[in-house]
Amino acid sequence: MGHHALVFGASGILGWAVFDQILNNHFKKGIFSKATALSNRPLSKKNVVWPVLSPEM
Repeated sequence: MGHHALVFGASGILGWAVFDQILNNHFKKGIFSKATALSNRPLSKKNVVWPVLSPEM
């Protein structure tokens, strides 16, 4: 089982980029089994433009 990635500041440019790379398996595949993005303001799925993942991922 992989690690849980917790990204603070996911609505900012750096936090968004880090979270996007985690979702796109930029790191070695299987390192992160779960990822959580934290933000100090609400984000809509439409505006973040992250890939849609299946529940198995």
